Amino acid sequence: MDTNIFVNLIASGACGAAAAAVTVYTNEDTDGEIKRITEAPYEGAVPIAAALVGDAVFHSIPGINVLFQLLAEPAGAACGVSYMMLLLLSSQAVDPNTLAPKGTVVNAEKSKDNRALVRVPFSQIIPTALKVVDTSNQGFSGAGWEISEDGLPKLPVTSVAIVVGVGTLILEAAGHAPVLGLFLPRVFTCALCLAAAGAVLDKKK
Repeated sequence: MDTNIFVNLIASGACGAAAAAVTVYTNEDTDGEIKRITEAPYEGAVPIAAALVGDAVFHSIPGINVLFQLLAEPAGAACGVSYMMLLLLSSQAVDPNTLAPKGTVVNAEKSKDNRALVRVPFSQIIPTALKVVDTSNQGFSGAGWEISEDGLPKLPVTSVAIVVGVGTLILEAAGHAPVLGLFLPRVFTCALCLAAAGAVLDKKK
């Protein structure tokens, strides 16, 4: 694993830009997200840049870089799976033939009930995912989800663990396939850094 900071800055910048582009493109309000990044730098461009610099720094420290890769890569993949899980959950309907949201993934029709509240930008995926998990696991019996005080649906922790766990394994397998293995693992670590930066901003608000 290369520990040259300049090489890692280039790698993190390129892979982070790809991760950021996907999250912006799949955002419910793409134009609004672009405007937020460009016109409110301390809420958009600066945290993104800081996240990618952080990723490059962690990859440049001997010893730490291996541990960081081992922990951040599956965690970043889990963030991606959680993002798609909430996008599907917030959709009005799912096409049974493709298992994709009604409409398209980019422009999925939004549910008209409480599920719509979980359609959030990727920068808010960590706090939102934590809020919707029902650690009491009451809904796993088939009773369905409950609604929390802030209006978000509460999902059984067992169901969430199964979906996120299996999805992460699939993404991790894809990330180490020929060709994809050259860049996808770094995309996952950058995704985690971007999600973590968003969680820090959410905490400050």
